[in-house]
Amino acid sequence: MAAVEEKKKSKKRKNETPEERAARKALKKQKLLQPKPRSDSFSKPAALPQTERADASETSFAAFAKEHAVELSGSEPVPVVEFAKAPFNAACKQKLAKEGFAKPTPTQSVSWPLALTGTDLISIAKTGSGKTLGFLLPAFHRIEQKFERNSSTIAAPKIVVMAPTRELALQIASDAAKFAPCFGATTACCYGGAPKWEQIKKLRWLNNRGCVVATPGRLNDLQNQGKIFLNEVDVLVLDEADRMLDMGFEPQIREVVSRMPPRQTMLFTATWGKDVQKVARTLVSGEPTRVSFGDAASGKLTANKDVTQTVEIVESWRDKKVKAIERLKALHKDGSAKTIVFLATKRACDEVANELWYAGLKCDSIHGDKEQRERDRVIGQFRRNEVMCLIATDVAARGLDVSDVTNVVQIDFPAASGKAGVEDYIHRIGRTGRAGKKGEAHAYLTKDDIKANGRVLVAILRDAGQEVPAELAELTSRAGGKGGGKGGRGRGRGRGGFGRGRGRGGGFGKGQKRKW
Repeated sequence: MAAVEEKKKSKKRKNETPEERAARKALKKQKLLQPKPRSDSFSKPAALPQTERADASETSFAAFAKEHAVELSGSEPVPVVEFAKAPFNAACKQKLAKEGFAKPTPTQSVSWPLALTGTDLISIAKTGSGKTLGFLLPAFHRIEQKFERNSSTIAAPKIVVMAPTRELALQIASDAAKFAPCFGATTACCYGGAPKWEQIKKLRWLNNRGCVVATPGRLNDLQNQGKIFLNEVDVLVLDEADRMLDMGFEPQIREVVSRMPPRQTMLFTATWGKDVQKVARTLVSGEPTRVSFGDAASGKLTANKDVTQTVEIVESWRDKKVKAIERLKALHKDGSAKTIVFLATKRACDEVANELWYAGLKCDSIHGDKEQRERDRVIGQFRRNEVMCLIATDVAARGLDVSDVTNVVQIDFPAASGKAGVEDYIHRIGRTGRAGKKGEAHAYLTKDDIKANGRVLVAILRDAGQEVPAELAELTSRAGGKGGGKGGRGRGRGRGGFGRGRGRGGGFGKGQKRKW
């Protein structure tokens, strides 16, 4: 009977006009995009079962918060300070040990018990804090507990993670793929700049514990085309939410979220400005738990204290390159160092990579001129230690999470000046010293770099307990303060710095020589 009906439909379609065909396809698309009822009843557990909570006698939240500068708005959790106390299954704990994780990071210690309650969570933490596993493992644990595993091939994920860039999306997807099998879950990654058909194929093989990591633009495209269905989403994660807003993804995020049912939402951000707060209020439900680490919520620029920073002042870019190459040769002499080198231009990246390659270093470069497939290949080799020195533009400054990077070398200081430039500097050095490990970062500065960023950089170094070179301190103090008041016409009336201005602290006015 069904075969007869299908035959009639097929015959009818052959005879339909182009207008009828277009109307039929539009109606089908509209039906696909309509939110469907969930296959389960959504509920947020009030708390973890008592057997899954850590022993309160071991670590109180107050003591933990004081030690790690944690601020919390909401119910106090019991920090998970060791993997044995986490509620995750044995396979997950074995995988953590195999990956070389000794203990949870402070972010994970607090995020896990908060996320596992099922309440919406806002976490404000700097880069390199281990937040990826901070949201992935609770999400996987949640769907493992709620859904019986089956081999459904409908592209309807239970977990959706949105990230601002394809590099970050790929990194999160890589971590998700490592731990998903421990929970009987499957994963897929969707991002722009790559063929859709490959990603659609992976979506079709998601089971009923599926996790999709995606950039907002590509995810929105796929749902509008009816290639992914978001009516089953149980956990939504927005990673680096501040950066997604900076990149203009708010409309796509809102459209994607509008298709989702009630769910648990976790928002992770490095900053807590007004724009992020405004969006967060509309995406989370009720009274979310908000937790911040260090000075993240205050907006104060702070560097990872697990990274030892050194700064060297040179005369020219050529001096930078010569000294950096000498340093890199020394670092990689015994083959144990793993380094990311930052440069401003694509041409400089390739130039330095070639010189290091001919010097015998296992290195390669990534930048905007290279196709995504080529960049993925190089990053994959870097993860597998086939490449030990990665030379990059700022394409690798955020979102590239390789846990065993030992050194960061900045031949070129970030192009932006003031706070923006030093923020980029902090994200760069955040590629090392990740997940509680130690790292080293070395930067080369010319006097032009000091002019643009010196005073803020000195403050960052001091806040992180790092040594400030005497020459750097002298140059920045000479440039700031109450100098340059009689420099003729100027721009603005600001204090300090190298800006032109009248009166107190105007820096260098017209006609006044700069003394270095």
